[in-house]
Amino acid sequence: MRTDQSQHRVFSTRNTQLAAALAAFGVPFSGEAFQKIRHIDGREVVHWTFEMQSDDFPYSTSELADWWHDDNWFDKNYPSHPWALVMSALHAHTHLVAKIKEEPYKVAVKKKSNTWLVYEGSALHKKLSSKI
Repeated sequence: MRTDQSQHRVFSTRNTQLAAALAAFGVPFSGEAFQKIRHIDGREVVHWTFEMQSDDFPYSTSELADWWHDDNWFDKNYPSHPWALVMSALHAHTHLVAKIKEEPYKVAVKKKSNTWLVYEGSALHKKLSSKI
């Protein structure tokens, strides 16, 4: 989303992952960097605000955002383009966090001189944890 604030054009996004990528790539924040907004219906959103162009990069902020959403651009430019590497790192992070959340916890159960590492709540965990 592009906004006009007192003739100063900025780039705004609600996508925190894109915002993290832009910040990592050196695109300067504009103003307060973000605004937390609560709507009347209770929805909460965060708008991240960036300058339209970085002084030290040849890419415009909107161009980087367009590439962020373009799978074909990524396929053609990974791993040679630095923006594709930033994109890959952040998407991989999201995937890895999701995998961690899906995986059940393991617990260490010690009985006498033996220690077992078993899935929490499993039949073996229950058996080893019971006082037989």
